[in-house]
Amino acid sequence: MSSSLRAAAGKVKITPEEETVLAGFGRSGLQVAHPPKDILDDLYARFLILDDGRQRSLILSIDCVWANEEPSRLLEMFPPGTRYGWAQAAGTDEANVQVCATHTHAAPSHYNEKYIARIREKIREMATKLVPVQVNISIGSSAISAYRRPTLFPNPDVPIDRTLYALMLEKEDGAPVAVLINFAVHPTILHPSAVQQPNRVSTECVGMAMNELEAHMGGGFVSLFTQGFSGDVAPVLPGIGTLEDSYGNVKKAGRQLFVDIIRALEDKREITGPTLRTAQRKVNIPTRDGHLQPFLAGVVSGISLGEVALLFAPGEIFNGYVSKIKQRSPFAYTIPISLTNEYIGYIPTAEAFRDGKGGYEMEATPFDERVDQILLDTSAKVLEDIRMQGGKGKDVQL
Repeated sequence: MSSSLRAAAGKVKITPEEETVLAGFGRSGLQVAHPPKDILDDLYARFLILDDGRQRSLILSIDCVWANEEPSRLLEMFPPGTRYGWAQAAGTDEANVQVCATHTHAAPSHYNEKYIARIREKIREMATKLVPVQVNISIGSSAISAYRRPTLFPNPDVPIDRTLYALMLEKEDGAPVAVLINFAVHPTILHPSAVQQPNRVSTECVGMAMNELEAHMGGGFVSLFTQGFSGDVAPVLPGIGTLEDSYGNVKKAGRQLFVDIIRALEDKREITGPTLRTAQRKVNIPTRDGHLQPFLAGVVSGISLGEVALLFAPGEIFNGYVSKIKQRSPFAYTIPISLTNEYIGYIPTAEAFRDGKGGYEMEATPFDERVDQILLDTSAKVLEDIRMQGGKGKDVQL
């Protein structure tokens, strides 16, 4: 193995230990969890530190619905300065930190300094334990998700991108260190309907799959889940409107996702020369008529390891963007990751604004059709920045 890339990974339990307001279904005031009786399973923050001797990046996957520090129409998920503190602990700049929400809808609406500090100290510890690694990519699929407009229920008549990515990091002796999983599914099976308790804490199907994968691999292996472009994607197994406790379906979906990951890992492709490159562009996206603010600011970031590009974007992005971005990407593999660092709402495609289907997402989005071209252009420029020069991109004002 000739790679100069080094890595370390860690995992911190952040299950709430005190009464906490939950987020995810627009009924925050009614969703108050009382530990330990309302804890169905533990919540975690997982992270991956990457360093090629030239620069260092930190990727976090956290059991939460959003990953914002700045309050918008929502309370901030993390206290201001959280990313900066984690960056300092990792030995890098804040711009090199990507905080990704798993998007479980059964987690706290805010993590206070007690939990932030636990994560920070674990990052500081693991930043001293980097080891040389090789990168492999595996590609599969999973049938646990489906298109969901206009009703939020699965609509199998409309195809979606169900690609499942697994980016595996292994030591020189082949021992696995960590894996970054990417897949698009709304973790909304545990729904607070009238026939279910509205105040239960769960890592949901995506976290259950990560837990099982870590147990399967053993040896301190860490599995990070990153949310794909799932803005108009539902879980296939029922949660919303079901007349029975849907926690059993959470377990079934988590188990199936684990099985699909294991199947994908059977075919791995080595990424040669995984030099670490990064880029980002800030963008001001104009809002639709009647919105309180004329535009919302966001950042699109990218990290590349050889022929693999990770594209990080804020908000709940419609699945139709996946094929559009890949068409414009100069990389062999482009992994789309949403709900990163900020929350700016639903981001529909131009086609969704025109198709007449409507739905909750179209009512909730702060944007109009202009967002499509802005997101595509910004993403393409970030990917090109990484390919051509690495480093930081330029700010975009649109």
